[in-house]
Amino acid sequence: MKRKTKKQTQDQNQSRFVFHRATRSGLPTSSAYVVRPDGSLREPDEVLSMNDATVDDQITIWHHVQEDELSLGWSKTSQYHNFWSHHVPSQLTAEALQTVERLEDNIRDQHDSLIDYANPYGWDTSLHTVRLGWELNRPQLTQAQLIEVVNHTQARLKKLPDLYYERPDARVSLEGNGWRLILRVFDEEERTYALSQYEVERWMARVEAFEKHAAIMARRREAEERYLAHHLNLRAAIRAAGGKMSTVGADGVLVSINEVTRVYALNQEDSNELDDLVKRLVHNHS
Repeated sequence: MKRKTKKQTQDQNQSRFVFHRATRSGLPTSSAYVVRPDGSLREPDEVLSMNDATVDDQITIWHHVQEDELSLGWSKTSQYHNFWSHHVPSQLTAEALQTVERLEDNIRDQHDSLIDYANPYGWDTSLHTVRLGWELNRPQLTQAQLIEVVNHTQARLKKLPDLYYERPDARVSLEGNGWRLILRVFDEEERTYALSQYEVERWMARVEAFEKHAAIMARRREAEERYLAHHLNLRAAIRAAGGKMSTVGADGVLVSINEVTRVYALNQEDSNELDDLVKRLVHNHS
């Protein structure tokens, strides 16, 4: 029997891909993929269920990853998304890269569904590292290009309102040990990092999240303004019935009639209820 050389054994171990695929609350928290050159995904050669009734986890095994195949892993913790490559072929096909992009989009969509972008305290999370993905086909920028990206993005960011001092502003500064990226993380607190593509892209992921948050808040303010205008248009009818209406800031309007006082919020449900109240008042006084 011919014995394997040490190098042959190492090559075999490196081509074997074993991964713990985990699911929590019906959503994957880690997964693995083997992508063929034509962009198709190759199923594992072996799938072993975990002997635990409380989780739906599996051990997935590919006995041999071919030289022209791409094998990838992804996992999520409470703090970060982690992407890593098990094997990257010397040449990546356009079809394989398209599949990777689709996988990244699916993971991002799953992540976005869990984030409350309307919450002033919930939109900003370190899990925005999901935006970085596997970085397989990303051009490397020079420091001059990174500085230009930061300045251009910051100029765009400055046009957005900063109602709760949460806008993730950034600036670059040349210090004794080189260029630094200075970020505002909360209120006026700042953190300094060496200027690198990783840190710039991580910051831009926060910018993208803040832009989603700002867009939602802008739509909410527009809707609240419409509801407030609608409520105030009913003030004359309420006064005619002997009642009073006054504004209570962002909470809506305060209506007092027949010794009953209630706040009507700036939303569709309370707008409908206020309409019904006015119809009853008009009917009773006609």
